[in-house]
Amino acid sequence: MRRTGVARRPVPRYPAPASHCRRNRAIVAKVKSRGTHDPDEVAQLRRRVAELEDELASLRETSHPPSYSHPAERRLAMLTETLPIGIGVTTHDGVILYANQAGADQHGVALDDLVGSRAQNLFEDPADRERLLSLLQAHGRVDNFETWWRKPDGSRRRMSLTSQPIAVDGQTCIMGTGIDITAQYEAQQRMRAIAEAGPVAIIISRRRDNVVVYVNAPMCTLLGAEESQLLGRPGPDFWADREHRDRVMEEVGRSGELRGEELQLVPASGERLWVSADIVALTFQGEPCVMGALVNVDEARRTRTALGESLEQQALLLRELNHRVRNNLQVLSSILHMYRADASGSPAETAFAECSARVHAMGAIHEALVEQPSVAQVSLPSLVHALVSTTLRLHADTRPGVDVSVAGDLTLHLEQAVPCGLLVNELLNHALKLGFPEGTGKIDIRLSLEGDEGRLVVADNGVEVPLRPRLPSLGSKLLAALARQLGGDLQQRASDAGGLHVELSFPLAAPE
Repeated sequence: MRRTGVARRPVPRYPAPASHCRRNRAIVAKVKSRGTHDPDEVAQLRRRVAELEDELASLRETSHPPSYSHPAERRLAMLTETLPIGIGVTTHDGVILYANQAGADQHGVALDDLVGSRAQNLFEDPADRERLLSLLQAHGRVDNFETWWRKPDGSRRRMSLTSQPIAVDGQTCIMGTGIDITAQYEAQQRMRAIAEAGPVAIIISRRRDNVVVYVNAPMCTLLGAEESQLLGRPGPDFWADREHRDRVMEEVGRSGELRGEELQLVPASGERLWVSADIVALTFQGEPCVMGALVNVDEARRTRTALGESLEQQALLLRELNHRVRNNLQVLSSILHMYRADASGSPAETAFAECSARVHAMGAIHEALVEQPSVAQVSLPSLVHALVSTTLRLHADTRPGVDVSVAGDLTLHLEQAVPCGLLVNELLNHALKLGFPEGTGKIDIRLSLEGDEGRLVVADNGVEVPLRPRLPSLGSKLLAALARQLGGDLQQRASDAGGLHVELSFPLAAPE
């Protein structure tokens, strides 16, 4: 059974004092020399033996652990002995009256050696105990008092002490508990070293009163103040919006953290600045606290605002440019329409009609590009759909029964999307103009990506009218020029449905 350190009065230790030993030996030697038993001397020897037995009984009584008559006392004793927290009771002048085994283990000594020693000897700096007593006298209780204990082997441990006065046999004593926080303290020191060396501003305040208990050098620079001017001040003093702070603290209390929150601080200069903050709840110096890691984003916000305004102006200019292009194309189309009317019945009428159709196609391509989310990457199917819709409207009177389908997907850069769209327009107009004398039929347009090449197919089921790129017509010249611009070569044959099958494969432009 493990012994419990208890308060005990000094008791005689054996062997007995030298005077007693000499006296006993003298009596025994005198009896032996006479060879007889003198009654007086025997009585004297018996009295001395009785005295020694009384002293031995007293020694046995005080050397045994105390007995606990009440079950609650036994449970309390068992609890204090099994707790991993050091527990001790000292007199006001520092004599240790009681300690549990955990307390002895924390100091690295035997329990018997700890009980009866001085508490001052535990502290690396004895002045720390005097400060602890002063706080105890001022507040009646001290929680989480941090200090260093020096062990007999020379090592040191960081301890968190809690103390309060208690009465023992009518005497005012001090009961304390000690928790070894060396690992936690070293981790905090490493964190502090990182915080001091890093560029991120860090501030820690207590939850119970919002008082600032730690700031690093970048935080001092951010707020334009010395460390001594910031420590001890209420954290809300630095917030520009107290209501925003209350909402943030409520969220941190609920979830334990808040990341990337942008807020305004008021530094010593009085000029507000924006910061991005990661805020977490933690325990610092033994108390619940809130830590904020702040990055100055004031300049970034100003840049972002200026960039947003610039983008808005550019968007306005682009809308105006698109409006002007649309109007110019409409004006050009109207002029061509008037020339066509003046040339009615002459060969020039057909030329003006074809030019007008091409202008309408350019307008459709422009509108399709405006609707694209990015002009750097153009979805060709949407552009082709716009062309088909415009072209069918122009031929609605002569080719009302022609159906056009668009299948597949292909994304091109702007410099390839425009010529590819114009090429589709020429092929579509060729098929509508020459391939369906009855006014009905079907045209299939297929788009695909095969390896690093784009593939375009336009096939119909009308009358096969081959393309004649060598003829000096405008359409033939445009088809040849657009194919060269794309880096491909037009191939034509009879389609499976009996009409014309035109195919173009071209290398995709490398991304910039």
